[in-house]
Amino acid sequence: MKKGLIATVIIGLVLALSLGIYTIVETFTEKSYYPRNYEYSIAYRTGDTAVELEGYSLADGTLEFTLGEGVTLENAPIKFNTETNKYDVVSAGTMVATTHAENGDTTKYNITIVAQGTGAGADDAYVICNAAHLREYAALVSEDATALSYYISLTNDIDIAGENWKPIGDSNNPFTGTLNGNGYTILNMNITVDRENYTDYISRPKNPNNNIDLGFFGKTVNATIIDVNFKDAKILVKSEILPLITSYAFDSVVGLEGGVVGRIAIGTVAGYMTRTTYTSTVAETTVKVENTNIQGFSYNGQPSGVEPNGIGTVAGVISESKISNLDVTSKIYADYLINEGSRVGGVVGYINEFDKHSITDETTTAANKTTLDTITVKSTISTRYYLGDEAIAATNYSGDKYNTVGLIAAYARSADISNVTVSSSQILDNNGTWAKVPTGGLPSQEYLALMSGGVARAYSNTHSAYAGEPADYYTTLTNVVVDGVYANPAGIFGGVVGIAYENSQFVDCYAKVEAYGSSTGGFAYELNENTTVKYTSAFAKPVAVKANIRGVRVAAFAVFAKGTIQGYANANGATTVIESTINGYSTEISGYESQADLVVASGFVAYMYSTVEGYTATATNFTINTNIKNSVHMVGLASMLGSTVRESELADAVNNTRLDGFKVNMTALSHTNSAGYSTTKKVAGAVGTIYDGATVNNVNVTINLNNGINENKSYGAAIFGGLVAQVISEDAIITNNYVTGNALITEGNFWNRKLLGDNQPSHYIQVAGGLIGVIANEDYNKVMVQNLNISNNAVENFTMKVVGDYEYTGTTENSGIFFRVRGIGALVGNINNNKEDPEYTLDLTSNELTNVAVSASYDAFTFVNYAITEDPILQVLVGKNGNAVVGTLNEYVDNAPYAYVQLPAATGVTYTDLTA
Repeated sequence: MKKGLIATVIIGLVLALSLGIYTIVETFTEKSYYPRNYEYSIAYRTGDTAVELEGYSLADGTLEFTLGEGVTLENAPIKFNTETNKYDVVSAGTMVATTHAENGDTTKYNITIVAQGTGAGADDAYVICNAAHLREYAALVSEDATALSYYISLTNDIDIAGENWKPIGDSNNPFTGTLNGNGYTILNMNITVDRENYTDYISRPKNPNNNIDLGFFGKTVNATIIDVNFKDAKILVKSEILPLITSYAFDSVVGLEGGVVGRIAIGTVAGYMTRTTYTSTVAETTVKVENTNIQGFSYNGQPSGVEPNGIGTVAGVISESKISNLDVTSKIYADYLINEGSRVGGVVGYINEFDKHSITDETTTAANKTTLDTITVKSTISTRYYLGDEAIAATNYSGDKYNTVGLIAAYARSADISNVTVSSSQILDNNGTWAKVPTGGLPSQEYLALMSGGVARAYSNTHSAYAGEPADYYTTLTNVVVDGVYANPAGIFGGVVGIAYENSQFVDCYAKVEAYGSSTGGFAYELNENTTVKYTSAFAKPVAVKANIRGVRVAAFAVFAKGTIQGYANANGATTVIESTINGYSTEISGYESQADLVVASGFVAYMYSTVEGYTATATNFTINTNIKNSVHMVGLASMLGSTVRESELADAVNNTRLDGFKVNMTALSHTNSAGYSTTKKVAGAVGTIYDGATVNNVNVTINLNNGINENKSYGAAIFGGLVAQVISEDAIITNNYVTGNALITEGNFWNRKLLGDNQPSHYIQVAGGLIGVIANEDYNKVMVQNLNISNNAVENFTMKVVGDYEYTGTTENSGIFFRVRGIGALVGNINNNKEDPEYTLDLTSNELTNVAVSASYDAFTFVNYAITEDPILQVLVGKNGNAVVGTLNEYVDNAPYAYVQLPAATGVTYTDLTA
């Protein structure tokens, strides 16, 4: 403000005072302008011009300097240049400049001035105070590669809005220096790659690694990035460049002939990091990558074929790097193209164990192992699906041809991930809708084309090319919290990990997930042999996994479990709790009955087995609280123990699986479809089917099946067991288990009526037992029972009621007899022994039955002997024979010629005949 104007204002105020206070108030309120005061902190480096001070003068009072003690205008850090009429920044220091505008506004600038260094080190840093400085540095590294090793220091927030950012450093000339952000933020970085400019983003020079690495940095090697934040970054890679980069003709000026772009990697901080640290160095603070928005695809065209590379909020690909003390929020849209797919991560797309192009001594050590530590993540990742002929024809559904999505990382090879929290995050398709059902089968991984999880794929010790690789180079997750994640659709999904490969380790990890998909595990989709999941006394949360899931093949903890899973137990028993609400896919299987055995819902795991001879797949010490409905198979712990549905692994599935120390609280509701048929086949408090070498020990089950349903409708379970539905094994161990609760079954399993005809009995006939449903093979034929150990189990305070239409129609098939009901017993529904030798005995006498009530129709067990059978197959032991311990079994029992099965006393059992 000019001095004359100030005097005029003062005179006006004096005149106004003579009019009285009311006039002053009225005039001031309606006609006067309130001057505003502003205050900013700004930074300069020596050699700059203080553009904010232009147009103001120290001479006329429109500009004031406040200088430090002993500082005068003659030696002030900022001086007026009479030749240029500008204020030059001449020396380091601090000062305050205040400007007075004509309207009375004042602006106060708190100014910090630093010396412009050479970049040789922290004491001689290359200083960046504004966007112009940053552009200057980016231009410098293009001309002088040695500048990529500078120590760089930010002294202010840097807003680079309004330009298409070119990353600093690339795969041929990576950034190798230090960026110290001093707590400041890079704002509004924008990168758009399209058909017009994509060649500008290829590595310079374009040989030998002609890659596109996108981020603030392209590629970093042996770099340090500390205390710098990123906010509101936007990166767009248009799919139109795919055919261009796969047939890229090199610039003839450089003298190269032909070739393709090797990769595309995308991240906010860097496209690719090798031996790089990104962290906050200030105690109890974090660096932030906020509101990143990425749309595009990653790509890898070398050494052969076309594969994805990596897209991540922080980095697309990292190796041997350290990322810590970080908060991440982002939205990523993975533009899935049928030719390549993408590895997409909420923090990092792909954690590689080493970068072979950056290792000169052909060694790597545990000190180089990648670590992610103390990170919070909030990310929404959307993927684009093509469910046309190309996708349906592709059979490698979990391979790299499809999107692999991890809310922390898509791939983690030999990494330590600890103290990471994922919350309020989502994995969606491009429409965020329920999975589309392909023609000709149930929805499955093959068609959804997506592997996802907290970490989608965890690998360990996968390379042995370099002699220095340590033997314990494993991927570990410790104190990882996935707290509030929504996935829909999820082709194959695990809350903490999608697939954990050999030697991966997980300690005290938590998952709270809501997921809708084909194959879903609350904690993991698959845990391979030699993987370990462990909970310790340090785990503080009351629940380890809390899952609300719907799908075809779903389990509260893991779909495929081939490793070791250890809950924590104190003197009072298991304290590690898994809670789940599961809605199966039975409502959707009409027309797909031949595939119905693939539909599973489990409160713990779906399939537990091993393919490594001598290795025992083990799970111990958990409390399972589960509420399951609408599935073909509904079980508390495992659908199949000791075998798998995978044809590729059936021949390799071996003995040695063990469940020990569980408490199961299971509520289940069978499903009735629109035609009135039950689509539920097996229900068990613990295990659906037990195969060779399996052990179930010390499992305490409380089961409630079909409470409160309409008994006039079909709420069936073809095979029901309070503990185990079906034992196929010749040498299983089932000991020291306990069952209580109730089961109501209003009709057997009739989903197969659609195949046999509405007037025919179900192919799967009814068996039910308080402890075990049936001891027989899949076709209800005889098995070898001589080596079974079924002892010291108890069924107590248990009620089982089976009602329904048991009329026999006389249907025969394959020279056999089809019954609607095979047997119902307080202990076992049916036993079918295959050994006619008195040397072998199945001794069930140590099992206890206390207050067990069985209600069923005697007509359901009436034996019909056809001429096609030489001898009777069954002997009725229920109803008028007065024994409801075992429903039915072969003729060699107790006082028959040989005693192959010895039964406990039936004094604790009551039987009610429901015959009309």
